[in-house]
Amino acid sequence: MGSRPGRRGAPRWPLIGLLALLLSACSSVGAQVSAPNEEAARSVRAALAPTVAESTTTLAPTTTTTHPPASTAFWPVDGSVDVPPNEPVAVAVEGGRAIAMQVTSPAGPVPGRFEGTRFYPDEPWEFGGTYSVSVVTENPDGERQRASARFSTIADAPTSDIWIYPDGGTVGIGMPVIVWFDEAVPAEHRAAIVEHLHVTTSAGAVEGAWRWTADDTLHWRPREFWPAHTQVTVEADLAGLPLGDSWFMQSWTQTFSIGQHQRITVDAASHQMVAYVDGQAVHTMAISTGSDQYPTASGIDLIMEKHTTFEMDSSSVGIFGAEAYRLVVDDAQRLTNSGTFIHAAPWNGLLGEANTSHGCVNASSYDAAWMMDFTQIGDPVEVVNTPERVSHTNGWGDWNLTWEEWIAPSDV
Repeated sequence: MGSRPGRRGAPRWPLIGLLALLLSACSSVGAQVSAPNEEAARSVRAALAPTVAESTTTLAPTTTTTHPPASTAFWPVDGSVDVPPNEPVAVAVEGGRAIAMQVTSPAGPVPGRFEGTRFYPDEPWEFGGTYSVSVVTENPDGERQRASARFSTIADAPTSDIWIYPDGGTVGIGMPVIVWFDEAVPAEHRAAIVEHLHVTTSAGAVEGAWRWTADDTLHWRPREFWPAHTQVTVEADLAGLPLGDSWFMQSWTQTFSIGQHQRITVDAASHQMVAYVDGQAVHTMAISTGSDQYPTASGIDLIMEKHTTFEMDSSSVGIFGAEAYRLVVDDAQRLTNSGTFIHAAPWNGLLGEANTSHGCVNASSYDAAWMMDFTQIGDPVEVVNTPERVSHTNGWGDWNLTWEEWIAPSDV
């Protein structure tokens, strides 16, 4: 970041003229322009095979001319500068049809795809690049013409990156897909970005939706917990899209796996924590949740982090004075951004009897270690029977919104 914004001001076709030319081209060009790159390259070479002077435009008249030569218009127009990285190349032919087309850079033919009369490069145009467009046309008499245009792109501009999480491995059934951007995303760009993000699975269609949880963060949550043992692929087809004054210059793909169906419940009234696999209880543990002064918040949290040792500092959650503490605990697993953890508390003599913690879920050393071995990042932990509710923005609290709330417009 920090490089100067790109210049603007590339020439623009007059709208009425552009529409007329494109409509004419669409009716005459047909599939020949939509050939793969190699086929298009062969067509260009074949069409340009006759040896002609560079200044000669008529390549191979095959019959007596009764129609004027076909005329060609380009977008970007010949000589355009400061063309943005995502601008397609368009060709309109009047009085004939295009039989071959190619886009080249100093390095050679540019890989890409043709869609009708447009060419889209596989990668965004390079900053400060110069490109040539060559097209061979044919009028109704078979008279062929060669036309070309050149354009150059924005010399320099800031670029943007993203990070997709999970970034591989195996996670729990509650894990959302998280996309972090390296800068705040302006509201006017958000819909376009979401349209270029795709989630597919080995289980087929899994219903889910994206939601902005912050101005630089997107979450994708399935409607229900993920099916166990599912392979997930996330594609961010963002190359060439603008983000304010910066540009995405690449696309991203990430894959990860969903583990077995497991979840945990924490009941503050019964002082028990229970682990389940496929709906069957596999381990019950005596615990202590937050006291009346520092209650644990109810709701569905996710395992966010796992630490064999972790330093707890009460000042990070606003506890000072006589209640202040600073200690290292074993087998700590984060549930919220605000500092709720499951961790070993061998000093707590009221496990299974009373709620005496500062908001964390205290467990014995044995049970905390068992939980460390059992859980996966993204496993849901549902806390019940406490006087407070956890916010859906406190950690990965996506499951604290109903589906109807999740798909409603975001409040960020």
